[in-house]
Amino acid sequence: MKYRNDPNFLLEALAYLGRKASGKTWEYINERIRQRRIEAPASFRDTFSKLTDLTARIDSRLSYNMETLSGLFANLEGLPPNTIGSASPAFLLYYPRLEDYDSRLGPLADSVTQMSPESIACGIARTLDLTDDSSDMDHQTFISLILSQSFPESTKLAIMNIYGSYSRLAQEAAALLEPVMDVMEAEKESVYEILSSFQSVIKEMGCSRFLRSLSHLDPGADSPYLLRPFIFGMDTNLSTDGLHNEVCLYCGILRKELQDMLNIQSVSENSVYEAFHLLGDRTRFDILCYLRGRSAYGQELSSHFRLSRNTIHHHMSKLMDSGLVTCTISGNRVYYSLNKEAILELLDKQRDLFFQSQET
Repeated sequence: MKYRNDPNFLLEALAYLGRKASGKTWEYINERIRQRRIEAPASFRDTFSKLTDLTARIDSRLSYNMETLSGLFANLEGLPPNTIGSASPAFLLYYPRLEDYDSRLGPLADSVTQMSPESIACGIARTLDLTDDSSDMDHQTFISLILSQSFPESTKLAIMNIYGSYSRLAQEAAALLEPVMDVMEAEKESVYEILSSFQSVIKEMGCSRFLRSLSHLDPGADSPYLLRPFIFGMDTNLSTDGLHNEVCLYCGILRKELQDMLNIQSVSENSVYEAFHLLGDRTRFDILCYLRGRSAYGQELSSHFRLSRNTIHHHMSKLMDSGLVTCTISGNRVYYSLNKEAILELLDKQRDLFFQSQET
């Protein structure tokens, strides 16, 4: 496993514009921290302040038509909520090509407009986590797949419009992305200053230990990983199929500190309540039971429970965030397993909470 300290400016521009379009700005993040009454450590405040200042400088040099921005970079209705617009039209078109970006957006945007409809269909389906298959998808298969989802009708129509108008939309998105990337390039010194603390943590912990602590992901021995920082997705993790069979993991630079802050705030009673609330959903409880003694990947769970891949992804994200489930990437598949240590710890907390007073 390797760490590469340079960010992907295409991904950063997508996330920057996605936050703008979705209203998930730093003020929104800061307000959530205040509402939770979390005491942020000095290292977090320092990086967050530098990130806020960088954003302000980018904002001052750029202007947008908000209707155009929202149409291209806001999340589509009914898809899993996120802070970076990863369910937006622009993201659906450019996310499959992230690892093809080589510092020049123009040629990449042109290549997206020249892709076949079958390749675009596959990219959209994979970005929405509706398929594991990386081969081209014919028109009828794609349309049937989208219509079979539990998305709102307006979202189904929007996805089919993206598929039908991808050449125009890719160029329109590029016209907004490129100025952001140009400013970030001019601010490169500030960008690397923001990354300094994150890089120090990676060096101190090592990639494997850092990854396990951050995402409950257990690195598979046969899967090469490349870790890269994610600045404007500072609270987000994303993975892509990298070059040379690598799995590229983009790690939010403040996600671990946010996670640690929440863990410090959490007490035994709260963690037991949160677990009961999480498993009060019958589907999540049934998934946890299904994983006893086995690992399973998304399509397997989707077929077994007769739920869309999108719905399974939503449930697995919550189970992984709770720490009750871990995952391993093997090739293009993510395999989910029970985190037995976390479940035993939860059972101990329940025992202490409900029976300790009787035993003392």
